Amino acid sequence: MGGNDAALIEELRAGREDALEELIRRHEGRLMAFLRRRIADVQTCEDLLEEVFIGFLNALPNFDAGRTSVETFLFRIARNKLVDELRRRQRAAEAVAASTELAARQGGARTVTASSVARRAESWHRRAELIARILGGLIAEWKRSGQWERLKCAELLFACGWPNKKVATVLGISEQAVANHKSFILSKLRQADRR
Repeated sequence: MGGNDAALIEELRAGREDALEELIRRHEGRLMAFLRRRIADVQTCEDLLEEVFIGFLNALPNFDAGRTSVETFLFRIARNKLVDELRRRQRAAEAVAASTELAARQGGARTVTASSVARRAESWHRRAELIARILGGLIAEWKRSGQWERLKCAELLFACGWPNKKVATVLGISEQAVANHKSFILSKLRQADRR
C-alpha cells in the first residue's frame, strides 16, 4: 500500500479493494470528530461519514490529486453533507413550529417563541461547557496518574465516535473494559450535571 494519498488514489482507481479500507482508516477519525462537533447523534454522524466516502468514490473519476489534497476534498464533502443535514433538521424544526403555532391558534398547545428557543440554546451551551470542563479535568488527572488506557478509550469513544467493539479491538482490551471506562466517564458527567 502506498505511503501517501496520491499513491492511494492510483490504487483506488486500479480497483484495489484494500485501498478503500486504507483511505477510510486514514481519514475517518478526523472526519468523525469534525461531524461530532456539530451533531451530537453518533448514528447520524456515522451515516454522514458513510455518505462522505460514497461521495468521494463517486467523484473519484474527476478528482485531481495534483490540485486538491484528499483530506481537503473529503472535508469539503463532509461540510456539504453536514450543511444538507442541518438544513433538513431546520426544515423539520420549522414544520414542527408551524404545526405547534397552528395548534395554539386553534386553542391547543403553546406557541414556540424566539425567547424559548434562545433559552434552550443557552441551556445546551452551558451543558456543553460543563462537559468540556469535566472532561478536561478527567484528562488532566489521567495524564498525571498515567491512566493511558482510559484516556485512549475516551478519545476513541467520544472524539472519534467509535463503538465499544472497535475500541476494544484497536486497544487490545476486552469490550467489558471499554464499557467500564465508558460507564465511569458517563457517571462523572451525570454527577456534574446533577450538581
